[in-house]
Amino acid sequence: MNPHDALLAHVAAVVGPVPEARLRTDFVPFACARGQVLMPQGEACRKLFFLNEGSLRHVVADQQGRESTCDFSLDNQFVTDIEAFTTRQPAHYSLVALEACTGLVIGCEPLMALIETEPALEKYFRTVLEEGFVRLARFTRFRQLPPAERFAWLMAHEPALFQRLPQQYLAGYIGIRPESLSRLKRRYRAGGVS
Repeated sequence: MNPHDALLAHVAAVVGPVPEARLRTDFVPFACARGQVLMPQGEACRKLFFLNEGSLRHVVADQQGRESTCDFSLDNQFVTDIEAFTTRQPAHYSLVALEACTGLVIGCEPLMALIETEPALEKYFRTVLEEGFVRLARFTRFRQLPPAERFAWLMAHEPALFQRLPQQYLAGYIGIRPESLSRLKRRYRAGGVS
């Protein structure tokens, strides 16, 4: 499969036929190994990634270097620090590969040029940005829930995370220890967590 096929299908589903040649030229394929940092926290956020395959962990490090997980991204998703990308500020978190990843990347300037010259893509990327801000707002609400409700929400809305991601990162994301996540999973399978 061509690395651009998933992106082209994603765009066509939202806005219909698009100028494939421009997308194939402006979006550059990338590959990264497990553990590789795609976007370092604190550095200028100038890239938008489209993840074809793999998984990424969104990691925030505090002043003492302690890391916490603030989100995950899986296949067929756009990924960047949406706030930092749109305001051209340093990234608030890092993107770290949990699995080997492949996808496409475009810089901020080429993306703006693409949007200015292709009206259908302007509509599409406005939708992408809106989805990014909705995800950011959802994360804020998610963090206000008690841990058991966070777990139940993830099981209902993002069950693929439990199949693909290491338990210690999921536990940290939920705000509990890995042993507590194991207990919640057992209670969930027994019908006790909703």
